[in-house]
Amino acid sequence: MSWVFTEKKLQSLLADERYCEFVKDCVKYSTIVLLGISAHDRAVIAHFERATSEFPNCGPHFWITSADQQDAALQVEKAGIRTTLYSNRDGAHTFIQNLFDAVRKHKPEADTAAPVHQTHTSNSVQTIPALSELISKSPNEIRTILNSAAADILSGENDEAYNRFEAFCIEYSRAIHSANYVSQHPSENADTIGGYRAHKYVKEGGFAKVWYGSSEEGEPVAIKVFRHEIREQPDLLRAFRRGVRSMRFLEKKRIPGVVRFLDASEVPPVVVMEWVDGVTLHDAVRQGATRDWWQKLRIATELCRAVFAVHNTPERIVHRDLRPHNVMLRDFYSDRDTSQVVVLDFDLSWHLNALEKSVYISGGTAYLAPEQLYERPGMSTRSATVDSFGFGMTFLYIVTGADPTFFAHMQPDWEERVMTACTATPCKQWRSLPRRVSRLIVAATLDDQNARLTFGQILSEMEKLWTTIQSPTEVNDV
Repeated sequence: MSWVFTEKKLQSLLADERYCEFVKDCVKYSTIVLLGISAHDRAVIAHFERATSEFPNCGPHFWITSADQQDAALQVEKAGIRTTLYSNRDGAHTFIQNLFDAVRKHKPEADTAAPVHQTHTSNSVQTIPALSELISKSPNEIRTILNSAAADILSGENDEAYNRFEAFCIEYSRAIHSANYVSQHPSENADTIGGYRAHKYVKEGGFAKVWYGSSEEGEPVAIKVFRHEIREQPDLLRAFRRGVRSMRFLEKKRIPGVVRFLDASEVPPVVVMEWVDGVTLHDAVRQGATRDWWQKLRIATELCRAVFAVHNTPERIVHRDLRPHNVMLRDFYSDRDTSQVVVLDFDLSWHLNALEKSVYISGGTAYLAPEQLYERPGMSTRSATVDSFGFGMTFLYIVTGADPTFFAHMQPDWEERVMTACTATPCKQWRSLPRRVSRLIVAATLDDQNARLTFGQILSEMEKLWTTIQSPTEVNDV
């Protein structure tokens, strides 16, 4: 970044797609404080105006100034920049120093989300049986009674209702624990959860077990039943609630390449999603789905587009656990060349604490950004660059077919090893493409999140690579 003194220089920068994408990402994903610079300078405000026209919820950003310029303040407010006026009474700008000291010491608390109840519930339960009678019933009956009661309590959607729900969960904690049981060997009379039936046990992950099921209309669904510990640990429960909230946001957007969310509850903790008929990206690669560069880039580009679209929702949701195990290829066995990339597991997307159980899922650890594993000054687990890291490692797996090792990106020969792995498969259409892929992976997996490629930069490069492999004779961008 440098000063812009002439109109010619300004127009040149505004015409540079890469420069504008970089600044736009800064405006979208960061809080920018303008100090010692005029916020209504055209070389400054032009970028904010562009970003806010595409993403209205960018910001807030701040202009700290000692100059009382009402017209300028009104102008910058429209671009999402708030004006903070101060007086330099002592000539030493003590106000600014105190402000920076306060910012450095501040640790923002994680936001909270409302309790979760199923929208697909049976008729309202007039009275709940005594606890001793309730726990003697079958898990199906317990779930029906508890979820109906929870829906009634939470229908108010206010603090009083939330407090009543917390008291309800404490009073019926034993019953809620019993409701968590779903048979791994379901008979013809399958267990039911809300309006969904669990027909076949599929797999177990770090936090949950998954069943193949169906809705009342016969549509196939995936039923994800979380461990009861989710309810017993406040941090995990808040994470679960925020994850469900993010999935509800995404369901309204119907983003291509993102699994459809259907319903959720927390008595017991359950998420119901569409059933994706296919195979995980991890298994697909092992079955030879990405032997040529055309397929490698097709899958990686589709994945990149889906994640970038999620980042660009008004809520700016970050996945935080991108890895081949959390990506499906729909209809893979019908047609490998056209199988659709579908991103799964947004259920804990807003809050993945360091060294939680999910970190230790087989093959999953090395895909998490280092700041997710331990606290690092000046870095945040809420940054979109944690997904840059996850995508970079996932792209490396797509290219090589081997899971990266723990903290491999910190080894002195990391760049050389990535280059060797990428160039091991030549690209006939464009010889330099493997090297360019290698540089992209290294830049996306830098240890310092502030130096990593933003997701906008990654997508821009992926689109160029994908265009190159499709039409190599038409490439004109060095």
